Amino acid sequence: GLNAIIVEIDHENQLIYVSDTEHEDVFGERAAIDCSKAIERDSVFYVDYDSDTTDNLRFIEFEDLMVGDMIILGIYESELKRTDSILVEDIQLSTQRLD
Repeated sequence: GLNAIIVEIDHENQLIYVSDTEHEDVFGERAAIDCSKAIERDSVFYVDYDSDTTDNLRFIEFEDLMVGDMIILGIYESELKRTDSILVEDIQLSTQRLD
């Protein structure tokens, strides 16, 4: 997956706009990510990294994402070459905000 920070959310069109983290150089200052496929597949999820159990995966709603969230995006290489919005396979919230 690729790390990013959410800079804007368009709930109506199921888009998020992301920028690179300090360790990535993929999205630049602002890139549109189409989340419709991930939402359809219930592939927006949160992992409790502090948990020692394997029961630490839980699904969250797209509406629960917030500007400033650090996320990990599952994107196929072919999607990165598109000039319009990138269709994302899955989104993982990578912060502990939901605890």
